[in-house]
Amino acid sequence: VAAYGFPIGGDQLSITEGVVSRLEVNGYTHSGRRLLLIQTDAAINSGNSGGPVFKDGKLIGISFQSYAGSGAENIGYIVPITLIERFLADVKDGRYDGVPSLGAFWQKTESASLRAYAKIPKERNGVLISRVVYGSPAWGVIREGDVLTSVDGTPVLSDGTFQFRKDERLELSHLANLHQMGEEAAVGILRGGAATTVKVKLHPFEPLVPGPYYDRRPSYFISGGLLFMSLNRNFMNLWKPENQSPRFRFYAEDALPSQERRQVVILKQVLPHDVNIGYHKVGQAVVDRVNGRVVADLKDVIEAFKAPVDGWHVVEVDSHSSGNEPATRIVIDAKAAAAADEAILNRFDVPADRSADMR
Repeated sequence: VAAYGFPIGGDQLSITEGVVSRLEVNGYTHSGRRLLLIQTDAAINSGNSGGPVFKDGKLIGISFQSYAGSGAENIGYIVPITLIERFLADVKDGRYDGVPSLGAFWQKTESASLRAYAKIPKERNGVLISRVVYGSPAWGVIREGDVLTSVDGTPVLSDGTFQFRKDERLELSHLANLHQMGEEAAVGILRGGAATTVKVKLHPFEPLVPGPYYDRRPSYFISGGLLFMSLNRNFMNLWKPENQSPRFRFYAEDALPSQERRQVVILKQVLPHDVNIGYHKVGQAVVDRVNGRVVADLKDVIEAFKAPVDGWHVVEVDSHSSGNEPATRIVIDAKAAAAADEAILNRFDVPADRSADMR
């Protein structure tokens, strides 16, 4: 393959050649998704991103990232033409809907004991569903303990791959990634040892800590100087990974959304005013309840502030994540907070008490 672009080191068009060394599903740094990519030893550096890659005069993909870890050389990545064609079909209606996924976690079934426990016949393959993400396409359709055996008629092997081409396998997630949002995927499963096929309608869903985003403003709500927002990757990425809050990293990397917590809402900071004296150093605290209401998402905070408790706003936060000034309960006078809101917004040059998507 030949990669064209304008990498660092010159102003003229650069052409670097190499071989395709691997084809697999792996991480896209820009989006945080695991999608199909092409690995090549053709030199791909800063400035190559977005440049075309050709094979025998035909476009086969777009350069987009490289690996620069210690002990590795000449590892560049290409967005394959498969995903480019899928993207072009997606935006035909003038809107980009994104790449779907089933929303289920699975584990390999290479253990004989696990296969017997899951009632998988010797002649069958498949993977065991270990978790189904709340709100995902698989939620309410696929169950924990099911054995996923096929997607759209393509058999899934016991290591979670499928036969892609001769002597090549890919991770099963690619089969769902090829669909457009709103389409149905036919998923073959074993449930209690009995084979059946279920239809999974693919739709967008977000992890507990979504992002990164490149085209939207953050969601927020302010009352009495208390600035609430939903935790997202953009906010976390203000720090290097090693400096990020361990609690936030847990929610981002290990926790899943649920009916009780669809978002992680945090009290980001307190905008100082006489009405919130005593709490000025509280910040980056995970919000559990507001006025007795369990907070599942940012909209719950807004609704809770409409119903003070005996004239008070009572915000309960996770004391382990409240920064330099631990506090588990923040109490402010509801009428005083409402009277101070305009002055607080003006002082800190905030145009509105909430983001446009919360109005």
